[in-house]
Amino acid sequence: MFNHDNVIVWSDDPTLVGTQRTGHLDHLTQAMLGEVQAVFNPSRPATETAGPGHPLSESIECYVPVFDHNAAVPESTVIAVLSLYRDPKDLNQTIQQGLFLLWAVIGCGGLVLFLALYKLFSMVYSRQKTAESKFSKLMLEHETHRPDPEDVGHG
Repeated sequence: MFNHDNVIVWSDDPTLVGTQRTGHLDHLTQAMLGEVQAVFNPSRPATETAGPGHPLSESIECYVPVFDHNAAVPESTVIAVLSLYRDPKDLNQTIQQGLFLLWAVIGCGGLVLFLALYKLFSMVYSRQKTAESKFSKLMLEHETHRPDPEDVGHG
């Protein structure tokens, strides 16, 4: 918990009380003005170490303003900022599972669509070949049963 001087006044880690450890002073300042802030800290290379004031690698920080509801205008009176650090591994795992499920549904849907279109194409192609075959037979019959033009009119 930070006060207006950006000093930690309460923490579950007693060694942090009385220090000004934050890697995002701009977000802390915005939270002191009454805005909730969230920051994602991407992973750092193994050779780079987090110095004092820098949050853990791959963490999500939330700065939540604490208001004084006894003040004349409670919405504008921030007495402290609660800073929460969260490891995003569970969130990342849920997102990965969601992406896997999404790709599986898209793949299955695509396969069903392909099979349906393939079946439809096969039926149309088969019927076209049957119609062409019948038309060819009809033309052949018509050619063989056509009266000779010399025989027509000599009757």
